[in-house]
Amino acid sequence: MADDNLQQVSFVALAPFLRDDSRVLTLGVRPTLGDYSTEERRLLREARCVLFPTVRFADVLEAGGCRCFPSAATYRYQRWRPQQWILAAFLNLPRVQARVGYGKKVKRDVPLRFSLPFRVAGPHSHKDPVVLVKSWREWHAAAASLKDPWMVMDWAPYRWRDEVWVACSMVVARRTGIWNGVDEPLWLPWVAVFQTDPEEELLRFSLKVCQTAHIDEAVVCWGRLDGSPKVFFEGLQRPPPFMQHKGERRDRHRIAFWALLQSMPHVFKTPFLRPRRGVVRRTLTS
Repeated sequence: MADDNLQQVSFVALAPFLRDDSRVLTLGVRPTLGDYSTEERRLLREARCVLFPTVRFADVLEAGGCRCFPSAATYRYQRWRPQQWILAAFLNLPRVQARVGYGKKVKRDVPLRFSLPFRVAGPHSHKDPVVLVKSWREWHAAAASLKDPWMVMDWAPYRWRDEVWVACSMVVARRTGIWNGVDEPLWLPWVAVFQTDPEEELLRFSLKVCQTAHIDEAVVCWGRLDGSPKVFFEGLQRPPPFMQHKGERRDRHRIAFWALLQSMPHVFKTPFLRPRRGVVRRTLTS
């Protein structure tokens, strides 16, 4: 690629999810930012947006003045369960009683604050399971293995779980499943929405949560009792890797990039299409 073309790069990506998209220059993920050349670091600083910077580099790039998608805050909220529930408390979202715990003293206080049954979970929302505690003997066994920080949450007799996928101030999709408050729900398929101003209250509420907290991309999770329209916040998750839409498998990262383009002023709005086959990947040497 000639130097004059490099001056026009708007989107630079680190993770290679969009490497075959001609609108994106993909640099790849390297051990440290010092492993990128002077020219590559200039491109990162001057790009309209750095795409998929990874949790490793997002904070540093933003501190250096780069706009990142997803943002460093988005990575934290997607992955860190205590942060999600602290945010819910600050925004006064409807939720069951929950507590983020540190240390043995707080563990001893749990019987004074919670009634059986209740739920216990580790801090990592993408890998730490939620466990239902039905007896104090089970609690003492669980407490012995919990590492700081940990969470205790009331159990509610949920019947349904609703999840709303939000990206760049757009509701991308939603799904509903039968749920007991602990185990993996029995899901219905994702239903595409692709709306920036949805009429349904749950979709509007989920969108507002992400906009208020400046979360670029997340699945907002809600629990719902049988026969009741009221929902209770149940955390945030990373979006699924793909979604079926109009009979085709849509990749999450391409959906997110399309939503990002729609959110940017003065960017040509394109219909959501699969990338053309045979597109040559843009690199510094092409």
